[in-house]
Amino acid sequence: MSDIYITLAVEDSLSEVVARTILRQSDKKYYVSNCLGKKGFGYLKSKIKAFNKASQKLPFFVLTDQDNGCPPDKIDSWLGVIPHSNLIFRIAVMEIESWVMADREAIAKYLSILFQFWFFQKC
Repeated sequence: MSDIYITLAVEDSLSEVVARTILRQSDKKYYVSNCLGKKGFGYLKSKIKAFNKASQKLPFFVLTDQDNGCPPDKIDSWLGVIPHSNLIFRIAVMEIESWVMADREAIAKYLSILFQFWFFQKC
């Protein structure tokens, strides 16, 4: 299976890490060629139609937070058309941070390391 070059479009750095992790865990071999955004949801909303059009040539993975409303309604209101098959448009219900905290083992390990660093720095 050959690499699939894909462009990410995300709200922030945390969203980028989560998107890259999702792609790594896929059974397909994705190679992130570019990461756009990291300027909040307003940037993504203003560019989503361009991302959809560009996805005709290069796959895109867009990841944003739900913030409010219903994810299918958000996709409809942002795009106004059915997404191209090369546009992966995902909405984190409720927020990306809740997805990260849902990984109990990883967050516990991270917080333990963070606590140990903080505690020993104070002594």
